[in-house]
Amino acid sequence: MNRQRALKGLLTGTVLCTSAAIISPARAQDAAQSPPDTSAAPPTIAPAPVEAAPAEPREIIVTGSRIPQPNLQTASPVTTVSSQEVKLSGTTRTEDLINALPQVFSDQGSNISNGSTGTATVNLRGLGAKRTMVLVNGKRLVGGDPRQATPDINIIPIQLVKRVDVLTGGASAVYGADAVAGVVNFIMDDSFTGFRIDGQASVFNHHQHMGDDLVQANDLAGYRFPHGMSTNGGAQDIAGVFGAAFDDGRGHVQAYATYRSQDPVLESTRDFSFCALGSFAPQYIAQYGEFYCGGSSTTDTGTFNQFTPTGQLVNQYFVQGNQFVEGTTLFNYAPYNYFQRPDERYTFGAFADYQISPAFRPYLEVMFMHDRTDALIAPSGDFGNTTFINCDNPLMSAQQRQILCGDPSLTLVQNGVLGAKVSIGRRNVEGGGRDDDYNHTDYRIVGGMKGDIAKGITYDLSYDYSKALFDHAHYNDFSLARLTRSLDAVSVLNGAIVAPGTPGATIQCRSVFDGSDPNCVPYNVFETGGVTQAALNYVQVPGFEEGYVAQTIAEGDITLTGADYGLQTPWADSGIGVNIGVDYVKNSLSYSPDIEFQTGDLTGNGATTPPIKGHTDVRELYGEIQIPVVQHNFIDLLQINAGYRLSNYHIADSSFNTSTYKIEGEFAPIPDVRLRGSYNRAVRAPQVAELFAPTAIGLVGNADPCEGPAPTASQQACAATGITAAQYGHIPANPAKQYTGFLGGNPALQPEKADTWTAGLVVQPRFVPGLALTLDYYNIKVKSLIGILGFATVMNSCLSNGLFCDLIHRDQFGTLWLTPQGFITLTNLNVGGLQTKGFDLQGSYNRRLGGIGTLNVSFVGTLLKHLITNPFGDITYDCVGLYGPTCSPNTPPTPPNPKWRHKLRLGLTMPNGIGASVQWRHFSSVTLDSLSNDPDLNGGAGPNGNQGDERLAARNSFDLAFTARMAQKLNLRLGVNNIFDKDPPVNGLALGNGNTWPQMYDALGRYMFAGFTVDF
Repeated sequence: MNRQRALKGLLTGTVLCTSAAIISPARAQDAAQSPPDTSAAPPTIAPAPVEAAPAEPREIIVTGSRIPQPNLQTASPVTTVSSQEVKLSGTTRTEDLINALPQVFSDQGSNISNGSTGTATVNLRGLGAKRTMVLVNGKRLVGGDPRQATPDINIIPIQLVKRVDVLTGGASAVYGADAVAGVVNFIMDDSFTGFRIDGQASVFNHHQHMGDDLVQANDLAGYRFPHGMSTNGGAQDIAGVFGAAFDDGRGHVQAYATYRSQDPVLESTRDFSFCALGSFAPQYIAQYGEFYCGGSSTTDTGTFNQFTPTGQLVNQYFVQGNQFVEGTTLFNYAPYNYFQRPDERYTFGAFADYQISPAFRPYLEVMFMHDRTDALIAPSGDFGNTTFINCDNPLMSAQQRQILCGDPSLTLVQNGVLGAKVSIGRRNVEGGGRDDDYNHTDYRIVGGMKGDIAKGITYDLSYDYSKALFDHAHYNDFSLARLTRSLDAVSVLNGAIVAPGTPGATIQCRSVFDGSDPNCVPYNVFETGGVTQAALNYVQVPGFEEGYVAQTIAEGDITLTGADYGLQTPWADSGIGVNIGVDYVKNSLSYSPDIEFQTGDLTGNGATTPPIKGHTDVRELYGEIQIPVVQHNFIDLLQINAGYRLSNYHIADSSFNTSTYKIEGEFAPIPDVRLRGSYNRAVRAPQVAELFAPTAIGLVGNADPCEGPAPTASQQACAATGITAAQYGHIPANPAKQYTGFLGGNPALQPEKADTWTAGLVVQPRFVPGLALTLDYYNIKVKSLIGILGFATVMNSCLSNGLFCDLIHRDQFGTLWLTPQGFITLTNLNVGGLQTKGFDLQGSYNRRLGGIGTLNVSFVGTLLKHLITNPFGDITYDCVGLYGPTCSPNTPPTPPNPKWRHKLRLGLTMPNGIGASVQWRHFSSVTLDSLSNDPDLNGGAGPNGNQGDERLAARNSFDLAFTARMAQKLNLRLGVNNIFDKDPPVNGLALGNGNTWPQMYDALGRYMFAGFTVDF
């Protein structure tokens, strides 16, 4: 806490000193502007917003076109989030602002711990973050992690966001082929003059009130789940912004600094996430309820799976005292996991521009971020990494030795040592949870020159360099090599190995006796409390990895406004607009793991991860034309836009060309009604991470039909997955329902193609002033999709059709989880396609209510009609309205797909500067995908009846915010989101985090915030 106060003091001092240095020369001629009236919030999401004219003419950034527009209207549908909405929502995390939009599916963010990259990314339309282009002031943002290379929006200071434009369609030809689903453009407020401090404190509050099913599940397991009130997850944010004009207003400079500190929240603090839930089969629901408290067979007591020398499961035991007890226990890993990661973040930056002459106006944007966060999950240990126990191990009791080695038919000789084939699942509860310490340091510099070459002709030359540095420290894991040596203990007397229990003998590692590792300390898992600190110091090793993603863009374009040269139709007020440009884009990636990662020596990771380095570069020529055919004539508007981009890619030793193009149209017979439509073709080359991302082990899937004493798949079908007749029915079941996938890049990938169609209607009736309504249809189809097949797809295809069986690698025990040798290969491929269709409905209404004040209403909703996946061949399935192992896999945690979602805000601003607003957020219900009639989703078995996860009910959340403007200098805000503390829907399929999807639903309870903005 003292460190945080010191950092805040340093930040404030830096802001004040720098402000004085910059503002002093211009203080005589520049009066400080009044702060924005955040209480008088206009519609937060407007279909056709028009900005008020500033004191001096400044460029209007229009998302979706490089040709100047008279307002922010475009032929492609755009959802705009204003800075006022940022204040009213109380969010200081950029991902929360974006994820609240119905068009956005949650992705990486602060509420993901298991599977986290430490970044925050945007997934528009559910097509994946890599198909969403993120812009800052119309310029591309770099990827933030070498394992994904998708833009990390943590670098964006939310306090400086002027508005956010979310555009569907029509973007690839303008900005680049990555904009398959569209673009999210953060427009920054870079013209502020004066000095401003913005601060906010926030916290989560939850009353434990879980349903009877969850109470019964915890009671059956003997758990005492949290009761009463839980208040935690506090965050403190402070930002300083200062700006000044100079040289009689010809130039402007603005700088900012922000600091954020966020406290962690553990899953143990919420009643619905305290235990890792499982779902009862239909026949048990009436007796036990929907859920049970499950867990992992890698436990604190140890799970000892005894096998025959040929790999058949004989029995399972756990330790009690120094005895084996037949059976298994489950380890509740949930309480150890972070529900919200701790985070500390700094951002600094500056914006500057200067007009030398109308033809020469240099500009500069500099942004910096350092972010540190921890992703804490359950303890590591021996996850079946060792499969042999020596029979002369003195750490075993006589009873344990008799069970494992008393029957000669169950023993074998390995490297000259008599032993038993036993896999151990034993948690490192003595050492604590696995702690992934992520550090991201991002730089972004954009410099350029723009101006007017001649009347109606402008140019823009820019150079953009961005780099995201990444380092990751992995703590509290075991070295497999050391663990293997420490479990191989022997009794030594007078320089010789003697029988266990020999009087006077000492216990030491065999590697100490033979001199191969004199530092080894025996690790005693055969006795409760037998693990010593010395043993932990030996077997625990950290792992380190670092890398970067860098992007270089050199670009130049020229724009012609044809009216100045008579290039316009007789029926139009403005002329034909043309924009032509060229760019060069280079993306590079480097990843350097230490020897622990390279050799796969970490037991909790297990992946053999080599260092990776690669780059791609592209040279592009693009153009755009805008033809106003009719304006304010016999019809109000008829306009056509078209664009084309030719790209020449260089990837490794190959080179190829792609073409991206668009055509758009707008038609308004009268000013009140406007029709719009667009078609966009994108050809997306594989990004640098998809090509060169490091291969790694990850958790995938939640069901293996061939495991357990009574497999649901036949012996013949399971044989195709690599199971022998002797193993069938003897493969240990995974109680945690988490299996192993081998994930990573593929340098042989080919480009994917996408077609986007949009059609919309805009209604702004003059007889109802202040009302605006839009309805837009979108249809996006991606072919030659770059992605992974998915655990369920591979497994079901192999069982049903014998396809992809070569991707399934079972270990010696027939499992896909017990040892690192069991996994499914799920590296990137060009396979199948993806399509989404739906409707967006938006509306806004403003009305003055006499002396009461101004009423503001805004609404945005999305109806998802189809979300179709074509994994391969003629196989297709539609995930609209569904969730489950196929439609929402955990790679990373993919949210459910509700058919309808919306947000509605109603606000009132009174003349005295006090404002209040209420917001309603809604997600419709979703159904478990394996209960679908589609055989590609139910595995060919058909819907298998009712079960606890059959349906996740709809969720409604309500938010309340108050604002006050005082003396034109101080703005206060106070609010509560999810005021009724509505619990999120939970599942027992090990999907998401904490039995739910905290990036999508309000998982932590009420969010309470209080903030201020003061101008000097």
